[in-house]
Amino acid sequence: MKLRKHAKLFAGVAVAAALAGCAGNVPLMDKSGQDLIGKTAYTQYVLHPDRTRARIYTANYQLPDAIIPRCAKVQLLEMNRKVLKFIEADSGREFSYIFHKATGEPIEASAAKTFGTSCDQSVLNKLSIADKEGIKSGRVSIGMSREGVLLAAGEPPRSRTPNLDYSDWVYWKNRFNTFIVRFNNKGIVTQIID
Repeated sequence: MKLRKHAKLFAGVAVAAALAGCAGNVPLMDKSGQDLIGKTAYTQYVLHPDRTRARIYTANYQLPDAIIPRCAKVQLLEMNRKVLKFIEADSGREFSYIFHKATGEPIEASAAKTFGTSCDQSVLNKLSIADKEGIKSGRVSIGMSREGVLLAAGEPPRSRTPNLDYSDWVYWKNRFNTFIVRFNNKGIVTQIID
């Protein structure tokens, strides 16, 4: 009898531990299958943090005050289903990269697009001056290409732009306001509708 009680208790503890693990930390896998958590990584596009609150949402609100540049070195600390904590190497500041349902994908998928093991600066060589200026400032402007916009602002949230082949991409400026980036048939920004 006592053995059965202990077996049931052990099984209950094992189930509780397994469930706690599901709610706990999750890995951030790169293309080669390596977990990036606890390692150095690089931003793949310009991030627009709320520096006062040390937050960035997966929807990458296009906040006007400051940027974390593309190819910035970061230390990825830990991640669960809601938040990824990282330190920006240049400032030494810790940020929370927070899941937002507008992205239309889990935080792991958003984070895998945002952070990588390397950052290829040579891609800028084939881009226009408008693209290079937009990426440097973290701002989308008329004359930029689709690739330039992706590097300056990241992918638009899938809830408003489910397909990158669309001629209009909708970005969030903040929690309440959006703007539209309109491309011509050659993939060049012709209008920004605020």
